[in-house]
Amino acid sequence: MPDMTGSGLARLIKGRKLSHHLPIIFVSAHRRDGTDMMLGYEAGAVDYFIKPFDPTVLRAKVAVFA
Repeated sequence: MPDMTGSGLARLIKGRKLSHHLPIIFVSAHRRDGTDMMLGYEAGAVDYFIKPFDPTVLRAKVAVFA
């Protein structure tokens, strides 16, 4: 997303009346010092996966919210 960060998008989703209830799960290809992860949680994420991750765990997490 060239014009917005993932946490910015999450804040936008959580700030709208029609979508504020949607659970957000971040999937990221990089890990820095944990700042991105904390920004994601502060923006309203329910979880944050770093690649590589176990797809079974991701499916289980999605199933909880679906």
